[in-house]
Amino acid sequence: MAYIESPDIGVHSPLHQITHGGGSWYFKNREDLPGQSSYLLVPSSFSIEYEDVSASDAGRTEDGTMWKLKIGVVRKLEMEWQNIKGSEMVQRLMNAFDSEYMEVKFYDLKAGGYVTSTFYCGNRSTPLYNGVLGIWSSFKVNLIERRVYNG
Repeated sequence: MAYIESPDIGVHSPLHQITHGGGSWYFKNREDLPGQSSYLLVPSSFSIEYEDVSASDAGRTEDGTMWKLKIGVVRKLEMEWQNIKGSEMVQRLMNAFDSEYMEVKFYDLKAGGYVTSTFYCGNRSTPLYNGVLGIWSSFKVNLIERRVYNG
């Protein structure tokens, strides 16, 4: 996947910014960001799922013919951060994805560049790998686009 370098933060990342009432977060490649609580690590994995949305009267007729009646597409962003050292970054991630709705600027290959859209947060999980060393196995989150777009 091709990424555009973000001029504001100087990293190659599929994510650029998350904004909601609680603040804004930007993405960096390094964990050593003391005192910079507005920065998050670039995710270990990032994927976009494009889901077709059909009209409410879509479906199969009695003769077996499918009438999809597509009205648009919703994007789902699936992200995971792996082997996170210390609780501070996990707390930052939890706070960044803790709003009902959020504006997310991300790289959309289909659009050929960065786009901004409103998303809501799906489930989040944070399994602990080693409590003594303070290493979290991962942090996973899904963001689902709030409104259908005609992509």
